This record gives sequence, structure tokens and C-alpha cells, in this order.
Amino acid sequence: MAEQIILSPTRIMSRELPWLIGFFEGEGSVSLTRKITTRNGLYLGVSLSVGNTVKELLFPFPKRYGGEVYKGRKRSTGRSCSYRWRCPTSSKKRMLSEFIPHLVSDKKRKCKIALEVLSLTRNGRRFLTEETKEARGILYRRFYPNGTFREKNHSQSN
Repeated sequence: MAEQIILSPTRIMSRELPWLIGFFEGEGSVSLTRKITTRNGLYLGVSLSVGNTVKELLFPFPKRYGGEVYKGRKRSTGRSCSYRWRCPTSSKKRMLSEFIPHLVSDKKRKCKIALEVLSLTRNGRRFLTEETKEARGILYRRFYPNGTFREKNHSQSN
């Protein structure tokens, strides 16, 4: 009979960074959001998040990087409630810098590009300067090589 392993927040925190990296590799998400406004033009946003149906498993992320664990939308009847944590803008560069050397999936490629995007912006979601427009386009196409991306058009917003 296999030994049952119980994960407690205390046990997780004792090996915090490797555990966070592995959990993010399996359950995490990194994405770029491109927004277009008539007033300010185009800018990119970087989103880093982790989700799970066990709320307590997400607690080490806000402990290390800030932010909160929140309840996600229930997708269908009979499914467990999900929870999500999003990395605050102030911690995105730190989290990516700590995670990138240890990631092994396609997330490593995406995280490297996300870090480059953050280096071209201020505060993670600021508008990019004229000088960085070409670099931004190149990074965006590298992140979504098949042209699949989320784009929000806010032609009436500020």
C-alpha cells in the first residue's frame, strides 16, 4: 500500500521556492494582453497567475510575492470551486527572475519573453515609447507564434 502524503502549508513553506516553481510549472499561467485605445495607443500587459481547487495550496504565492487568493467563477454544475492568485505588478520581475532558471516546459520560453516585455515598460503595464514599438511587436509575435492571442480593443476608454 502506497504511503499517503499530506501537503500542509507549513510543509510547503519549508521548501518554498522549488515547490512554488513546480506548482507554477503545472498549474500556472503566463500571458500577454495587448490593449488598444484611441487616446493612448497600444500597450502590453503581463499576467502571471496560478489556480487550483484547493485554496490553501495557493497561500505560499501571496506570502512570497504579495496579492491575494480569490475565488474564481464556477464553470459548471457539479464541479469544485476554483481559486486563483495573480502576481502583483510590483513582484512580476522578481518572480520571473527566480522561476526562469528552473522551468522546463514552454512556460520557460514565455516567461523569458514576459520578462523582456516588462523591461520595455514601466510598472509592468505602462505604455511603451515609440522606440520600443518594434521590439514590442517582435516579442508579442514570439510569445504567440501561431497568431493566437488575447486582444482587447478599448476604443472608447481612457
